[in-house]
Formats: sequence, structure tokens, C-alpha cells
Amino acid sequence: MADVREYVKQAERPDIFHLHEPSWLGGFAVQIGQPLNIPVFCQEATFPTLQPISYDVPKRKHLVHLKRDAWFIAMLPYMVSDMIAKGISSHRIFRLPSGIDIPEDISDVEKNRNVLYVGNFSQGALLKAYDVLLDAWGQVNRDCPEATLTFVGGGDPSPWIDRARKNGIIDSIVFAGRVPDTGPFFRQAGIFTLPSRVEGMSNALLEAMSWGLPCVVSDIPGNCAVIDHEVNGLVVPFNNAVALAEAIVRLLKNPSLRSSLGSNARKKAESEYDIRRVTDRLIEIYRLVLDEHREVVKSDH
Repeated sequence: MADVREYVKQAERPDIFHLHEPSWLGGFAVQIGQPLNIPVFCQEATFPTLQPISYDVPKRKHLVHLKRDAWFIAMLPYMVSDMIAKGISSHRIFRLPSGIDIPEDISDVEKNRNVLYVGNFSQGALLKAYDVLLDAWGQVNRDCPEATLTFVGGGDPSPWIDRARKNGIIDSIVFAGRVPDTGPFFRQAGIFTLPSRVEGMSNALLEAMSWGLPCVVSDIPGNCAVIDHEVNGLVVPFNNAVALAEAIVRLLKNPSLRSSLGSNARKKAESEYDIRRVTDRLIEIYRLVLDEHREVVKSDH
């Protein structure tokens, strides 16, 4: 601890500590920042919020207590109420979503029929529901044999390649792996799907919206905070491969619906998730907190 504090003193002094994953690090950052009068921000992207700190973390209870003196960025509306219910002052919570670059181009969704999934296989089916998607794709493949499903993302896809092969659908699926630029895949897609069982605010989902893609998602809180059913996408019950397949087939067979939902998705991405808007708001939040923090420091002296 002393070494870390001394390093901060000797380095160019930061105005703010901003953590993208709070856990025990939030309390640790507050412990460093308080003697140096540096406010700490913790960005909360998971739900339920304020996940318990593991019992094997030294001084766990002390870190939990300290973390309450941080400022919080809640990415989704329902996270705010959850944190308040857990004892965080509403004054210390700011609502701010993820931000993304809005591409100049959009997908030609009326022409494109490729269904796209972007995610990391290392996160596993328990969270990402690859099993549900592949089971759904069996039905999609029977109803729309000309359609293709593309998986983009790192991790080991071999168990899912084997499953697709056993189910006789491997010829309609592309496992692209990790790619340096997802733009060409979004541009060539007609539908984006995210059937996750657990998700915060998915950047991949926001990026799909920015490309004008209609999105078929599971009805978990993170997805429903972004996708409005029948407005900018379709929402289906999670763990329901039949409903997922029906929604995808419906869009594959209806180019005009793909176009209208995709257009609304693009408009929402531009109005709410443009990185320039989000950055401007974050800077405004920083200034508000720094001004208040300086006044508190002055009054203490």
C-alpha cells in the first residue's frame, strides 16, 4: 500500500481514479485516494450490482466499507435503484451508458440475410447461451436453408463446431474466430442476435444497432434496457430456442421489417450511445465531482 501511494505521489498526480471493474479494487482505490484527496469512480456494468467480495481477499469487510465512499457510474437505469437499495447514496450515482463509434456506413439489411453473433467463447454457454443459439439455428436452417449464421469472437469454439456438425447444420455456420475489425461483419449482416443468459450492456449489441441491424435478443435486463420489442428489435424469452428461432425466421422472411427495426436501432444508437455524447457527459460528471470535492477539502481545512 505504501509503495502504491508513494508511486502516485511521485508520478504526475491524477485528478481522478476511474475503475471499470469495482469489486475489491474500489475499496483499495478509495484507501489510496482519500489521503491524497483524489476521488474514485467505480463503473458498474453487472447486475445485481456491488457483487460480494470474495472471502479470500484480505481486509474484505474494510474494503466493502471504503468502497461506499466512491462515486459510481451506473450503465443501466435499473442498476441505480439496486445500488440505492444496497445503501449507496443516490447523490453518489451517475447514470451513463457505454459509448461507441457510429460508423458512416450502414448495413443493407433488406438485401443481407446473414445472422451475426459477436462474443467470446471463453465466457462459456452458461452466460452466452451458445447451446440455445445452435438449437434455434437447427430450426432456422430447416425453414430458411439459404441463411447463414456467423460467429465472431475469440476463445475455443471446437465444442460448438462439433455440436453443429452432429446436428447437421455446420455447412450453414461460419466460425470466423477473433478478428481485428468487426466492421465488415456488421456491414454484411442482416440480423444480429444476442441470446445471452447473463449480460450487462453489450458493446457488440450497441455496435450492431449503430450499423442499422435489427436485433433479436433474450429478455434479460441488460438487453431489454437497450432493445424495445417490435421497435428496434425483437425480444424473446431467454433459454427458449423455439422462440429465438421463430423471431429470426420472421425477420429473414420479412425484409421490410428488418429495414424498419434496423433504422430505429440506428437512430437510438446515434441519440443515446454515440461515444462523443457519452464522453461529453463523462467530462461533465468529472467536473461536477471535482468541484464538489474541492469545496469539501477547503471546508476541512
